[in-house]
Amino acid sequence: VFNDTRLFSKANDNEIVYVDDWVVGAKTFAGMMSGAFIKEGTRGIANYAFQLADVQFTDGMIYIADTVEYIGNGAFYLNQTLTHSNLPANLKRLGDYAYADCHFLWMGNDGIADIPQGCEYIGNHAFRSCALLLGVKIPGSVKYIGDSAFKWCTSLGYNDLTSDEAEGSTPLIGTVTFAEGITHIGPNAFYGCNRIQKITLPDSLQELGSRAFYKCSTLEEGHFGNGLVRIEPYTFYDCTTLTRVTIPGNVQSVGKYAFRGCTALESVTMESGVENVEAYAFYRCEAVRYLTISESVRTIGDFAFRGMTQLQSIYLGSQLESVGKLAFQGAFNIFL
Repeated sequence: VFNDTRLFSKANDNEIVYVDDWVVGAKTFAGMMSGAFIKEGTRGIANYAFQLADVQFTDGMIYIADTVEYIGNGAFYLNQTLTHSNLPANLKRLGDYAYADCHFLWMGNDGIADIPQGCEYIGNHAFRSCALLLGVKIPGSVKYIGDSAFKWCTSLGYNDLTSDEAEGSTPLIGTVTFAEGITHIGPNAFYGCNRIQKITLPDSLQELGSRAFYKCSTLEEGHFGNGLVRIEPYTFYDCTTLTRVTIPGNVQSVGKYAFRGCTALESVTMESGVENVEAYAFYRCEAVRYLTISESVRTIGDFAFRGMTQLQSIYLGSQLESVGKLAFQGAFNIFL
């Protein structure tokens, strides 16, 4: 489109191609490229600029100048030759599928995606299946984390450092902490990230999508902020090492299957303000011994607490209007 115009940069083999201050791809010999450096003054990387095998990085590396503000949709999507990349200091938006399915990608110097202050948007599927991603630091400027943004990042949260190193240079490994400012975490955002041990959700968070932490099998601890009004279906499904849950009063509803199969869960507390517990919400939470249901709860869905075989005591409030079928089936030892 821009060939033979003043906007188009002529490129030799093994050179990045620019249109004005945007990268649109690379001119390569037989698809091969080495020593990829995006120059200072560049504002953005266009959609699908280095996707699939269109450009093969022979040394596995690309360096992105700090002036880059936008990394487009699918910019490096499914590029199996990319092994090293940085995130530029002035990044404002990381597009959908930007690094999706880059299975051998190592971010920065330490394997951590250090999202720069000023970035507001992490797109849908942005880092999906980046299996070598060890951690992520998310600043308060980020408002939106998209659907499946870190899905199947199976090393996310992995800690192979000594305790001193972990406390110093990489304090968030094993933990995902979101700074105040984020309002939306999409469905499936951390689906299958089975090395995360702890999450802390800020008061600014208003939407936490369904299956956001689905099958995070090493998640032991989660803290909710005061902005959520609903825990969506399947959010913590099969988080098999989660031991206790306190649902704050700002949460009005707990969705179906929200904590289904959390087999290590021992204590569940619902604070005043929670009104609805939907079907199967705590189904097969077999280790729960103590269940506190606040006075404000009005409805309990079918099979909501089915399979709590260790449950010893339960308190049901006076505002309870309906209890679904077999809601407490299998709780043989409960005392009301």
